[in-house]
Amino acid sequence: MLYHAFEMQKSWLAGASALATAGAQVMQHPANPLGYFGGSPMFASALEVFAHAAAPRGKPGFDLYETIVDGETVRVTEKVEARKPFGQLKHFRHKGQRGSSPSC
Repeated sequence: MLYHAFEMQKSWLAGASALATAGAQVMQHPANPLGYFGGSPMFASALEVFAHAAAPRGKPGFDLYETIVDGETVRVTEKVEARKPFGQLKHFRHKGQRGSSPSC
């Protein structure tokens, strides 16, 4: 149940982020005469801050391709063992590890 609420909130924020980006671009466009008066530049900046804060982001990669084992540099392979709504269980194997395949 909480996962569905989280996904709904993420979807709403993605839409709000897109609208905030569009609004900031309209406010900052040189052809818009209202962009030069009053608090318009400050309002456009506030929209940009919200758009960047609410923008959807992907998960960063581990970028783990090799490691040092017993003073020797070995190649590391990554395998997804289980996929869950909030993340993945990843298993990292290296050559010579017990239970690893010889092709690693």
